[in-house]
Amino acid sequence: MNPRERVFTAMRMETPDRAPTSARFHAGFMRLFDKMVGANLPEKYLQPGHAGFVTEPIPGGISPEEYFQCDVRQVTTLPSVHLNDYTP
Repeated sequence: MNPRERVFTAMRMETPDRAPTSARFHAGFMRLFDKMVGANLPEKYLQPGHAGFVTEPIPGGISPEEYFQCDVRQVTTLPSVHLNDYTP
């Protein structure tokens, strides 16, 4: 089962081959990971305050998400185009 199938299977409340995994990494970990693994991460991911995950392919390198085989890298939703109506 690939990561996409694993996540969608779990979202359908069915049983995947294993539980999907996800992680976010702080800048200190990213710097240590880059140094120990030789991940070749761009500087913006090594700065305090970044989002906690790598959002683009790393030419000649590897992201922590790929290294640790995380199934979910980033999931977001778009804002609703509908206005909420809370009137009684």
